[in-house]
Amino acid sequence: MASHAVWRFPEPWQLFQTRARANTERDTTMLHFGELDAHIPMSDVETIKSKQPSVEVYTYNAGHGFQCDERDSFAAEAAQIAWGRTLRFIDSHM
Repeated sequence: MASHAVWRFPEPWQLFQTRARANTERDTTMLHFGELDAHIPMSDVETIKSKQPSVEVYTYNAGHGFQCDERDSFAAEAAQIAWGRTLRFIDSHM
């Protein structure tokens, strides 16, 4: 049985990665973490914040992969907030 690819909007990281390559003089980064993520401890997030103060770091009451609507961990409200922040970030930094 043949599989058919379905086109989807690029993920935020893909947009940022493409624009970042085209604009290498800027070193801007935004990170989103789920506070309930069992894979990334909040202590690691706090370390990133303290060691990289120029990085925009946001946390949400959500688990790992909270923005993927194909996962059980999808958190619609957190995903909507993160996506809005990401689009504003791209718009202001690229």
